[in-house]
Parts: sequence; C-alpha cells; structure tokens
Amino acid sequence: MAVKKSSTVKRPKKGAKPVSAPKKASAKGALKDVTRSAASGKLVVKERAAGAALQKFFRTFDLGSELELAEHVRLGIPTETVDYVLGSGIVEPQVFYDHVAPRRTLSHRKGTERRLSPEQSDRFARVLRLHARAEEALGDADRAARWLKKANRALNGKRPIDLLSTDAGTRAVEKVLGRIEHGVYS
Repeated sequence: MAVKKSSTVKRPKKGAKPVSAPKKASAKGALKDVTRSAASGKLVVKERAAGAALQKFFRTFDLGSELELAEHVRLGIPTETVDYVLGSGIVEPQVFYDHVAPRRTLSHRKGTERRLSPEQSDRFARVLRLHARAEEALGDADRAARWLKKANRALNGKRPIDLLSTDAGTRAVEKVLGRIEHGVYS
C-alpha cells in the first residue's frame, strides 16, 4: 500500500522575507533561485548560469544596479568604456557605428577626451543590454550574435539588430527573447 505524502506547505514566520525571489550573485557569479519544496518544506537552490550574461553587462560598466547605470547614462559613458567593449568583442564595431554613434563622432569624442552624449550613452546601454539579454535567452554569446543578425518571422522578417535604434523596437525584440526563454517558437 502506497503512503500518500501530505501536500501542505509550511508557512513562513510572520515578517519573514519570501524565499521565491532571486538571491544575489554567488561567489561564482551565477544567480540563484531559492524556492521551498512543497513535499519536504526544505529550501531548494538552483543556479541560473544564464544570469552570467547580465552580470557581465553590469561589470562592463562597473555597476551594481540599474540606478547606477541610469546615472552613468545621464552623465555620459566614457569613451574608454566604448573602447573596452569594442576591443573585447562584446559588440561589433559596425553595430556601434550603426546604432550608437558614427565612427567620426566617436573619434572626435576620443580626441577631445569627451564622454558620449546622454542620448548616445542610452543607445549604447540599450545595445549592450539586448546583447546580454539574447545571450541569456540563447545560452551562448555566438548563438546570440547570430540570432541578432538573422531575419526573424516574429519580427515581420526584420533582423533584431536593426530594431535597436528605437525603444519600441528593442521592446519587441525583448518580447521575442522572452518567448524563446519560455519555449514558445519564435
């Protein structure tokens, strides 16, 4: 005769923080999801390696939060950061020149030791964020780069990279990436 396990869930103590929220990065840099097992009532920790892409995005700017990123964008991102990103291959130079600032503008800003404008900084952060988001959804930087350059039926045959110039286009690409993460064919 099989013993049926009780499906009751132990309630957390009053005033306790919920355990289903993602925890901060571990020593390895991966994000962790902490949930409570319904069967045993014990905490279960699952690492999300895909969170490493977003961690890399924040490390690029040496940031800890979205608010710090907003402040960097408002002040203008230093051209040294652009050099680092372009030199490390996180973003291809042509993508930067097409969607953020032309090559001449960048070289002029480097020559006068000026930062990117807030508008250029916002576009740069958008491109980096979407690259990190694609890497997170697809699991690999190379796959993400290929996906961003390939025409997509869910985007009416447009390439995701071509939609990064506007906030609305970026949101459309992010929605498709969300669908991919949830297993919906896109």
